[in-house]
Amino acid sequence: MELITIRPEDVAKGKAAFYSDLIINKMARVDELDVVGISNAISLACSAVRMSSSVARIYIKELCLDYIEVPVLGKLSGIFFNLGREQAVDWDSKRTEIEKNMKLNFDPDGQLVVVSRNLPSEKMIPLCLWKLSKVERLKIMAAGYWINTAAALALEITKGEISKETIGIELMTLSTQTIGPEEPKPKLATGLEIFLKKGEPTQYSKKHKAVLSELLKSRM
Repeated sequence: MELITIRPEDVAKGKAAFYSDLIINKMARVDELDVVGISNAISLACSAVRMSSSVARIYIKELCLDYIEVPVLGKLSGIFFNLGREQAVDWDSKRTEIEKNMKLNFDPDGQLVVVSRNLPSEKMIPLCLWKLSKVERLKIMAAGYWINTAAALALEITKGEISKETIGIELMTLSTQTIGPEEPKPKLATGLEIFLKKGEPTQYSKKHKAVLSELLKSRM
């Protein structure tokens, strides 16, 4: 198993371009690669995967969120990418299919939550649970550093036992989002879109469970 683990302490050591280069160089020698971003390094992992896949024949085969048990520190949020050389999933089509029946606005019955500095942390979980009490699906979006918060939020809702109902992650996709004012020049950032669905738990593949087991054996 070829595995790149990006830890919180790595955030200060290198930018996304460094890890993008690492992914590309690894994928030049192997057919499959797993990339894991942990806690505050989740956004860094997303940006690195997005950058590498934009310039090289690298495709996301699987993408999920899960908790990682770390000695002393306890449970940390993690994002898991399984990458390959051939496109196995049309993520844009999957996202479009789900979104076509969703009301993606900020109305009281809207199915969109954007995680940013404009949404106080103490309101994030209650807002999501309130919306999910009325609708079947909810889309959580974030860009840049706020991806870390969005990932932790999604895991708290789906695996934190705070919800009365079963809620799972149905789909996750990466995107490029514009942040800040568009003038004089818009700033682009990697975005993460998480689709939650009521009534079904998150499904994990055998591949993901093997990667998680490998992480635990290596003790990070």
